[in-house]
Amino acid sequence: MGALHNSRNRQFERAGVALKIRADMSLEWLEYALAPIIIAVGTKVVMGAAIAYNFLERVGKLPIPYVFQRIFILLSIPAFKLSEFAFHFVFFLQKRHLRAIGRQTALLGGHDYSGYFDNIVVDFRDPARTTESVQKVNRSLEAAQRSGNAR
Repeated sequence: MGALHNSRNRQFERAGVALKIRADMSLEWLEYALAPIIIAVGTKVVMGAAIAYNFLERVGKLPIPYVFQRIFILLSIPAFKLSEFAFHFVFFLQKRHLRAIGRQTALLGGHDYSGYFDNIVVDFRDPARTTESVQKVNRSLEAAQRSGNAR
């Protein structure tokens, strides 16, 4: 009876490990599958908040009473902050998704280019710095492809 009991416990333990592994894989797959949808929704939030900011700022500059101008300009500030926050959040999600894709590509025998994107700096106060960092990443990717690191 003891040997049968021990073998059943081992079977249940193995089944539990298998279920745990499958649960982890399904969560990873779910995150991988939902990332583009979350990024798309976040991009719509960025665009909507930016449109609201532009609208409120333009209305605030119309020839209307001074009090209403100030109200519209004050309302435009949270719209801009929401747009900036959503942009940074979506940018973070995209970088994370690119890293996951890079890891999968490396596991399949390809080259992981996701490390090149870590050097991108996004700064709204200095657009030239952002442009320079994107150009630097682009040059490094082109150099890696020319040198034959790509498979």
